[in-house]
Amino acid sequence: MRTGLIALCAVVIAVLAGTLTFLGDHRLASSVAAGGVACVSAFVFFDKIIGD
Repeated sequence: MRTGLIALCAVVIAVLAGTLTFLGDHRLASSVAAGGVACVSAFVFFDKIIGD
């Protein structure tokens, strides 16, 4: 349950970051890269925040 919640939050953050990057830059590759980095970073962040 905990891992699913963390993954869901990370995916939502990744989609938002990718969308905002695409709207500002209009390059698909950079928006996918920004979304990927945001997903990993958000997963680690929420994992530390929520804890065991």
